[in-house]
Amino acid sequence: MAAKPKLPRPMPPTWRNQAPLVFFLFFYFLLALFTYQDFGVSWDEYDCYSIGDALRHALFGAGGTEPFTHSPVPVDRWLYYFYFYHMVLNFLNPSFSPSYFHWLNFLFASSAFIVSYEMLLHSTRKDRKSVV
Repeated sequence: MAAKPKLPRPMPPTWRNQAPLVFFLFFYFLLALFTYQDFGVSWDEYDCYSIGDALRHALFGAGGTEPFTHSPVPVDRWLYYFYFYHMVLNFLNPSFSPSYFHWLNFLFASSAFIVSYEMLLHSTRKDRKSVV
C-alpha cells in the first residue's frame, strides 16, 4: 500500500507573517496618496473608460449589444474581455471622476497584492520572499 503524501501544514496567521505585507501596503498607500494627482490622465484612459461605459450600457441597458456586433468598423472580438474591468469601474464610479478611477485602481491592485502575497506565503513559507 502506498504511503499517503505529506501535505504541508498551514502556517498559523501571526503578525510576524503579515508584517511585510502591512508595511508594503502602508507605503503603497502613502505613495498613491501623494502622487496620484501629479500624473493626470494617461492618453488612453478616457477611451478605455468610455468603452467600458458603452459596454455597460450595451449589456445592461436597453440598447443591447448591436453597437458592438453590427459596427461598420471591424470590432475586436475580445472587446467583452478587455473592457470588463473598465465596465466594473464604471459601475462603481457613475460620475466618471478620474480621481475615483485612480483610487478604485489602487483598491483593486491592493487586493491583488494581498492575494498574491498570501499564495506565495503559503507556498514558500518565507514572508520576506513573498512580499518581493
